[in-house]
Amino acid sequence: MNTYPPSPNGTNNNYPGAAHRTRVSPAFFVDEGDGPTGYYHRDQLARIIRRINSGDGERFLIVHTSPDDDGMTYCQAYFDRDGWQVEHQAGSLDKHYGLVTGDHNRVFDLFCRWLDGDPSFFTEDWEKIEMDFDDD
Repeated sequence: MNTYPPSPNGTNNNYPGAAHRTRVSPAFFVDEGDGPTGYYHRDQLARIIRRINSGDGERFLIVHTSPDDDGMTYCQAYFDRDGWQVEHQAGSLDKHYGLVTGDHNRVFDLFCRWLDGDPSFFTEDWEKIEMDFDDD
């Protein structure tokens, strides 16, 4: 079993995964390239997005609801001078969608709605992204 930083309520060091998949949980995991780095809250997510938007440091982040999930369900964003590419995946490569925006506040809003399971998240102008890993 993996050991993770203390839970937000300080009860234990073993992240209980499914317990943090509900709307009421403020905690989630952020991956900036080196795997999930600990519990985060929305104010921290806002700071990360502002830092990325400023061009300081990493240019992408991936948000998971659990470090123990299969890695196939997440919301992620990448920033470059042309704006933000926001993507989400729901359990498999054939359920991978993306959109482009120039507004980092919209990126934060999208992440929050995804974390909340807000149905309006899915009414955005998402386009299916075909994932093709054939080397031919």
